[in-house]
Amino acid sequence: LHPEDRDNLHRDMDAHLEGRTPRFESRFRMRHADGHDVWILARGRVVAWDADGKPTKMVGTHQDITQQRIQEEELTRAKEAAESATRAKALFLANLSHEIRTPLNGVVSAAHLLDDGTLREDQAALVQMMTTAGQGLLGIVTDVLDLSRIEAGELKAGADLKVSRGASARLSRDPAG
Repeated sequence: LHPEDRDNLHRDMDAHLEGRTPRFESRFRMRHADGHDVWILARGRVVAWDADGKPTKMVGTHQDITQQRIQEEELTRAKEAAESATRAKALFLANLSHEIRTPLNGVVSAAHLLDDGTLREDQAALVQMMTTAGQGLLGIVTDVLDLSRIEAGELKAGADLKVSRGASARLSRDPAG
């Protein structure tokens, strides 16, 4: 028995022997004959008691769960890596959105300043097109930022649902349409 697992095994066994659990179950490491550790799932229950009510016979099984434990550890590492990648992606999108939004605000503001009423009709139409396109891009950038914040857990669904619906609608539109 691995020394680090001794207390847990005794706790699980004592809980059953004292009648606090209907059966015994514990996971622990044991040293294999060739020297490496294997994970064991032990299950059992008391089947006979003496006249004083003390357990005298127990039946059960030992099952090698080493492969299962290895797979669980690999899944845990993969989950942690995926969560880390998601956080990195959200941070990247937030930074990218901020870096795009700042100059885009300048473009939209400059277009508003140009539209002072002295422009010819064709010039005013171009300034209006710049303003509309810039505001549309700002909306998309804001939605991307909001979606990345939702993924990162910084925004909660509910009050922010309108934001995510708007983001989904804008981001899923056919860019050619």
